[in-house]
Amino acid sequence: MIYLASPYSHPDWMVRDRRYQEVMEFCAIEMSFGTTIFSPIAYGHFFSILHGTPTDHKTWQRFNDHMLFNSTAVWVLKLGGWEQSKGIAAEIRLARDLKKKITFREPYRAEIQQSEPRRVDDAGDVPGPGV
Repeated sequence: MIYLASPYSHPDWMVRDRRYQEVMEFCAIEMSFGTTIFSPIAYGHFFSILHGTPTDHKTWQRFNDHMLFNSTAVWVLKLGGWEQSKGIAAEIRLARDLKKKITFREPYRAEIQQSEPRRVDDAGDVPGPGV
């Protein structure tokens, strides 16, 4: 399972929602390629909306650390704000401590079409197109 680290926390609800939408798009595309991927943002976004669960890293850290521990690799989705994210910084530190492979990924954009399915190996490596 790939653990997808991405920025989320922000005082503006619209920024958080946009980040959620971009994560969902990325995960949907990756799942269509057969990637087993977990995103704390995809999982937790509606906890905040429906139940008022805080969105900060500290609230989610124990849960996220458990999921990251059980992953085979970590991908960092380079959405706006990723370099300033305290949560991503903590996830990268933990991934390094656990000797997980870390890959930095650009977000997909709706206009980009993938013509051939891909696979991701157990180490989180993404082969070239058509492999």
